[in-house]
Amino acid sequence: MRSGHRCPPALGQHRHWPVWLAVVLLPSFVLAEMGTPLVDVAAGEIDASPLAVGVAFVLKLFAPTTIAGAVVGWVLGRTRRATQTTALAGFVFALGPGHNIPFFGGTPSLDTELGLMTWSTIAAAVVLVEVDARLARRALRFDANTPPTWS
Repeated sequence: MRSGHRCPPALGQHRHWPVWLAVVLLPSFVLAEMGTPLVDVAAGEIDASPLAVGVAFVLKLFAPTTIAGAVVGWVLGRTRRATQTTALAGFVFALGPGHNIPFFGGTPSLDTELGLMTWSTIAAAVVLVEVDARLARRALRFDANTPPTWS
């Protein structure tokens, strides 16, 4: 085993990650619900100016998720690097699964959005942990004289 390398914990010990991801997105959901809807669900079209949509995305999605990500990073790691890394992760998570939050806030479609995000987040967390564990096992089996294998 290489010096300083740790094997990842078992999959069951990562059950808290979806909770932390939800904490990162929670402020955006609250802010989106407090404002007026940007989408007319019945007509199926955006009911706001491009400037209002841009401001809503910055103030209701990107800023809150980045700040919440930084707070989660500080709580988990208590270092500047952990804070910066999870702030960036919060921003990227907002770009990915969270990109519709400002659009559907204040509409009846928000519960569907919550359900889709919940299941996609849980699936992504499980896949991420499993891939990380496989890569770690592969790195531990690596011998300088033989090529790595995926068994």
